[in-house]
Amino acid sequence: MTLQNLSDSFKLAPAQTEKMRLPKTVGIKTSLVGAVLLTITLTATIVYVPWALTSKRNLKELVTKTNEEIVLGASQEVNRLLSSASTANKLVQNSYYNDLVDYENPEIREAFFLSMLESNPDFTWVQWGYENGDFLGAQRLSDGKLRTHFRDWDEATETTIETIKTYISLSSDESAVESTGPMELPFNATTRPWYTNAIAQPDEQAWSVYVYRSTQRPGVDATVTINRDDEIFGVAGVGNGLGQLSQFLRKERRTINGGEVYIVNADH
Repeated sequence: MTLQNLSDSFKLAPAQTEKMRLPKTVGIKTSLVGAVLLTITLTATIVYVPWALTSKRNLKELVTKTNEEIVLGASQEVNRLLSSASTANKLVQNSYYNDLVDYENPEIREAFFLSMLESNPDFTWVQWGYENGDFLGAQRLSDGKLRTHFRDWDEATETTIETIKTYISLSSDESAVESTGPMELPFNATTRPWYTNAIAQPDEQAWSVYVYRSTQRPGVDATVTINRDDEIFGVAGVGNGLGQLSQFLRKERRTINGGEVYIVNADH
Protein backbone atom coordinates (compact mmCIF):
# COMPACT_ATOMS: atom_id res chain seq x y z
CA MET A 1 0.00 0.00 0.00
CA THR A 2 1.39 3.28 -0.94
CA LEU A 3 1.48 6.29 1.26
CA GLN A 4 -1.10 7.95 -0.95
CA ASN A 5 -3.48 5.10 -0.53
CA LEU A 6 -2.98 5.13 3.24
CA SER A 7 -3.68 8.81 3.41
CA ASP A 8 -6.84 8.42 1.38
CA SER A 9 -8.12 5.71 3.67
CA PHE A 10 -8.06 8.15 6.63
CA LYS A 11 -10.05 10.88 4.87
CA LEU A 12 -13.56 11.44 6.33
CA ALA A 13 -16.68 12.10 4.41
CA PRO A 14 -18.06 15.72 4.63
CA ALA A 15 -21.05 14.61 6.73
CA GLN A 16 -18.81 12.87 9.23
CA THR A 17 -16.59 15.90 9.43
CA GLU A 18 -19.69 18.11 10.22
CA LYS A 19 -20.71 15.82 13.01
CA MET A 20 -17.35 16.02 14.61
CA ARG A 21 -17.36 19.83 14.75
CA LEU A 22 -17.92 21.35 18.16
CA PRO A 23 -21.21 23.25 18.70
CA LYS A 24 -21.03 27.02 18.54
CA THR A 25 -21.24 28.79 21.84
CA VAL A 26 -24.14 31.27 22.40
CA GLY A 27 -23.04 34.85 22.15
CA ILE A 28 -22.95 37.00 25.27
CA LYS A 29 -25.38 39.50 23.70
CA THR A 30 -27.99 36.82 23.10
CA SER A 31 -27.56 35.54 26.64
CA LEU A 32 -28.07 38.98 28.12
CA VAL A 33 -31.24 39.59 26.05
CA GLY A 34 -32.66 36.26 27.14
CA ALA A 35 -31.87 36.95 30.77
CA VAL A 36 -33.51 40.37 30.60
CA LEU A 37 -36.66 38.96 28.96
CA LEU A 38 -36.87 36.20 31.56
CA THR A 39 -36.46 38.70 34.37
CA ILE A 40 -39.19 40.95 32.96
CA THR A 41 -41.56 38.01 32.52
CA LEU A 42 -41.02 36.77 36.08
CA THR A 43 -41.37 40.27 37.51
CA ALA A 44 -44.60 40.93 35.58
CA THR A 45 -46.03 37.63 36.74
CA ILE A 46 -45.11 38.28 40.36
CA VAL A 47 -46.64 41.77 40.27
CA TYR A 48 -49.66 41.27 38.00
CA VAL A 49 -51.16 38.07 39.43
CA PRO A 50 -51.57 39.39 43.01
CA TRP A 51 -52.71 42.74 41.65
CA ALA A 52 -55.35 41.08 39.45
CA LEU A 53 -56.64 38.97 42.34
CA THR A 54 -56.75 41.98 44.67
CA SER A 55 -58.49 44.15 42.05
CA LYS A 56 -61.12 41.49 41.44
CA ARG A 57 -61.80 41.19 45.16
CA ASN A 58 -61.96 44.97 45.62
CA LEU A 59 -64.29 45.36 42.65
CA LYS A 60 -66.65 42.78 44.08
CA GLU A 61 -66.64 44.54 47.43
CA LEU A 62 -67.24 47.91 45.72
CA VAL A 63 -70.23 46.57 43.77
CA THR A 64 -71.67 45.01 46.92
CA LYS A 65 -71.22 48.24 48.87
CA THR A 66 -72.77 50.31 46.07
CA ASN A 67 -75.79 48.01 45.89
CA GLU A 68 -76.26 48.21 49.64
CA GLU A 69 -76.17 52.01 49.55
CA ILE A 70 -78.67 52.16 46.69
CA VAL A 71 -81.05 49.82 48.49
CA LEU A 72 -80.68 51.77 51.72
CA GLY A 73 -81.24 55.09 49.94
CA ALA A 74 -84.33 53.80 48.12
CA SER A 75 -85.70 52.38 51.37
CA GLN A 76 -85.18 55.66 53.19
CA GLU A 77 -86.79 57.61 50.36
CA VAL A 78 -89.85 55.33 50.36
CA ASN A 79 -90.14 55.57 54.15
CA ARG A 80 -89.91 59.34 53.95
CA LEU A 81 -92.70 59.53 51.38
CA LEU A 82 -94.93 57.16 53.30
CA SER A 83 -94.26 58.92 56.58
CA SER A 84 -95.21 62.26 55.04
CA ALA A 85 -98.46 60.74 53.80
CA SER A 86 -99.29 59.35 57.25
CA THR A 87 -98.65 62.70 58.88
CA ALA A 88 -100.85 64.48 56.34
CA ASN A 89 -103.73 62.07 56.95
CA LYS A 90 -103.55 62.66 60.70
CA LEU A 91 -103.69 66.39 59.99
CA VAL A 92 -106.85 65.96 57.89
CA GLN A 93 -108.49 63.81 60.56
CA ASN A 94 -107.61 66.20 63.38
CA SER A 95 -108.73 69.24 61.39
CA TYR A 96 -112.13 67.61 60.92
CA TYR A 97 -112.66 66.12 64.37
CA ASN A 98 -111.54 69.32 66.11
CA ASP A 99 -113.57 71.59 63.81
CA LEU A 100 -110.45 73.36 62.59
CA VAL A 101 -111.70 73.30 58.99
CA ASP A 102 -115.30 73.67 57.86
CA TYR A 103 -115.57 70.81 55.39
CA GLU A 104 -119.14 71.81 54.59
CA ASN A 105 -117.82 75.04 53.05
CA PRO A 106 -116.49 74.27 49.55
CA GLU A 107 -114.20 77.31 49.40
CA ILE A 108 -112.58 76.69 52.79
CA ARG A 109 -112.27 72.98 52.07
CA GLU A 110 -110.65 73.66 48.72
CA ALA A 111 -108.23 76.24 50.13
CA PHE A 112 -107.16 73.82 52.87
CA PHE A 113 -106.38 71.05 50.40
CA LEU A 114 -104.45 73.40 48.15
CA SER A 115 -102.36 74.66 51.06
CA MET A 116 -101.53 71.07 52.05
CA LEU A 117 -100.50 70.27 48.50
CA GLU A 118 -98.40 73.42 48.17
CA SER A 119 -96.57 72.76 51.44
CA ASN A 120 -95.76 69.14 50.54
CA PRO A 121 -93.91 69.01 47.20
CA ASP A 122 -93.89 65.21 47.24
CA PHE A 123 -97.69 64.93 47.16
CA THR A 124 -99.49 64.49 43.87
CA TRP A 125 -103.00 64.44 45.35
CA VAL A 126 -104.88 65.51 48.46
CA GLN A 127 -108.37 64.10 48.18
CA TRP A 128 -111.68 63.43 49.86
CA GLY A 129 -114.32 60.98 48.74
CA TYR A 130 -117.84 61.26 50.15
CA GLU A 131 -120.14 58.40 51.00
CA ASN A 132 -122.54 59.57 48.27
CA GLY A 133 -119.88 59.21 45.57
CA ASP A 134 -118.85 62.86 45.29
CA PHE A 135 -115.16 63.73 45.15
CA LEU A 136 -112.94 66.68 45.93
CA GLY A 137 -109.25 66.59 45.13
CA ALA A 138 -106.31 68.93 44.78
CA GLN A 139 -103.75 67.79 42.21
CA ARG A 140 -100.18 68.79 41.39
CA LEU A 141 -99.55 68.77 37.64
CA SER A 142 -96.27 67.75 36.03
CA ASP A 143 -95.47 71.41 35.28
CA GLY A 144 -95.90 72.35 38.95
CA LYS A 145 -99.30 74.01 38.61
CA LEU A 146 -102.07 73.13 41.07
CA ARG A 147 -105.53 72.02 40.09
CA THR A 148 -108.71 71.19 41.99
CA HIS A 149 -111.38 68.72 40.92
CA PHE A 150 -114.91 68.61 42.22
CA ARG A 151 -116.83 65.65 40.84
CA ASP A 152 -120.56 65.54 41.45
CA TRP A 153 -121.80 61.97 41.12
CA ASP A 154 -125.47 61.45 40.22
CA GLU A 155 -126.48 57.96 41.27
CA ALA A 156 -129.83 58.10 39.46
CA THR A 157 -128.29 58.74 36.05
CA GLU A 158 -124.84 57.33 36.86
CA THR A 159 -123.20 60.42 35.46
CA THR A 160 -120.64 62.85 36.82
CA ILE A 161 -120.34 66.60 36.40
CA GLU A 162 -116.80 67.82 37.04
CA THR A 163 -115.63 71.32 37.87
CA ILE A 164 -111.91 71.91 37.36
CA LYS A 165 -109.88 74.88 38.49
CA THR A 166 -106.28 75.25 37.37
CA TYR A 167 -104.19 77.68 39.37
CA ILE A 168 -101.23 79.44 37.85
CA SER A 169 -100.69 81.09 41.24
CA LEU A 170 -102.47 80.77 44.57
CA SER A 171 -101.98 84.44 45.36
CA SER A 172 -105.10 85.50 43.46
CA ASP A 173 -108.33 83.84 42.35
CA GLU A 174 -107.99 85.70 39.08
CA SER A 175 -105.20 83.30 38.14
CA ALA A 176 -107.56 80.29 38.25
CA VAL A 177 -108.95 78.90 35.00
CA GLU A 178 -112.26 77.11 35.58
CA SER A 179 -114.18 74.65 33.45
CA THR A 180 -117.29 72.57 34.10
CA GLY A 181 -118.78 69.69 32.18
CA PRO A 182 -119.74 66.01 32.22
CA MET A 183 -116.96 63.48 32.60
CA GLU A 184 -116.62 61.13 29.65
CA LEU A 185 -116.14 58.24 32.07
CA PRO A 186 -118.41 58.72 35.10
CA PHE A 187 -116.59 58.86 38.43
CA ASN A 188 -117.97 57.41 41.65
CA ALA A 189 -115.56 57.95 44.53
CA THR A 190 -116.88 54.97 46.50
CA THR A 191 -115.69 52.56 43.79
CA ARG A 192 -112.09 53.74 43.68
CA PRO A 193 -109.34 51.49 45.16
CA TRP A 194 -108.19 54.07 47.69
CA TYR A 195 -111.76 54.43 48.97
CA THR A 196 -112.67 50.74 49.16
CA ASN A 197 -109.37 49.84 50.83
CA ALA A 198 -109.97 52.42 53.56
CA ILE A 199 -113.53 51.21 54.11
CA ALA A 200 -112.25 47.64 54.45
CA GLN A 201 -110.06 48.66 57.40
CA PRO A 202 -111.78 51.58 59.16
CA ASP A 203 -109.81 53.71 61.61
CA GLU A 204 -106.58 52.36 60.15
CA GLN A 205 -104.40 53.73 57.41
CA ALA A 206 -104.86 51.95 54.10
CA TRP A 207 -102.35 51.82 51.26
CA SER A 208 -103.28 51.46 47.62
CA VAL A 209 -100.94 51.13 44.65
CA TYR A 210 -102.53 51.60 41.25
CA VAL A 211 -102.45 53.66 38.05
CA TYR A 212 -104.02 57.10 38.46
CA ARG A 213 -106.95 57.55 36.16
CA SER A 214 -106.23 61.22 35.47
CA THR A 215 -102.57 60.78 34.43
CA GLN A 216 -102.27 57.05 33.65
CA ARG A 217 -99.19 56.96 35.85
CA PRO A 218 -98.57 54.73 38.88
CA GLY A 219 -98.86 56.05 42.38
CA VAL A 220 -99.47 55.04 45.96
CA ASP A 221 -102.30 56.45 48.07
CA ALA A 222 -102.59 56.58 51.85
CA THR A 223 -106.19 56.95 52.99
CA VAL A 224 -108.21 56.94 56.22
CA THR A 225 -111.91 56.93 57.00
CA ILE A 226 -113.62 60.00 58.41
CA ASN A 227 -116.49 59.27 60.78
CA ARG A 228 -119.46 61.39 61.80
CA ASP A 229 -121.96 60.25 64.41
CA ASP A 230 -120.33 56.82 64.46
CA GLU A 231 -120.87 56.43 60.73
CA ILE A 232 -118.45 56.81 57.86
CA PHE A 233 -118.76 60.29 56.42
CA GLY A 234 -116.06 59.85 53.81
CA VAL A 235 -112.50 58.84 53.05
CA ALA A 236 -109.60 61.29 53.00
CA GLY A 237 -106.08 60.74 51.86
CA VAL A 238 -103.01 61.81 49.97
CA GLY A 239 -101.41 60.36 46.88
CA ASN A 240 -97.78 60.13 45.92
CA GLY A 241 -96.99 59.72 42.27
CA LEU A 242 -93.98 57.47 41.84
CA GLY A 243 -92.26 60.13 39.73
CA GLN A 244 -90.46 61.47 42.81
CA LEU A 245 -89.05 58.06 43.61
CA SER A 246 -88.18 57.47 39.97
CA GLN A 247 -86.09 60.65 39.93
CA PHE A 248 -84.23 59.47 43.02
CA LEU A 249 -83.50 56.05 41.52
CA ARG A 250 -82.51 57.62 38.21
CA LYS A 251 -79.81 59.62 39.98
CA GLU A 252 -78.60 56.52 41.80
CA ARG A 253 -78.37 54.50 38.58
CA ARG A 254 -75.73 56.87 37.27
CA THR A 255 -73.30 55.11 39.57
CA ILE A 256 -73.86 51.69 37.98
CA ASN A 257 -74.10 50.29 34.49
CA GLY A 258 -77.19 48.23 33.91
CA GLY A 259 -79.07 46.57 36.73
CA GLU A 260 -82.56 47.24 37.99
CA VAL A 261 -84.10 48.28 41.29
CA TYR A 262 -87.44 46.87 42.44
CA ILE A 263 -89.68 47.99 45.27
CA VAL A 264 -91.65 45.19 46.88
CA ASN A 265 -93.86 44.80 49.90
CA ALA A 266 -94.38 41.84 52.21
CA ASP A 267 -96.74 40.16 49.74
CA HIS A 268 -94.63 40.46 46.57
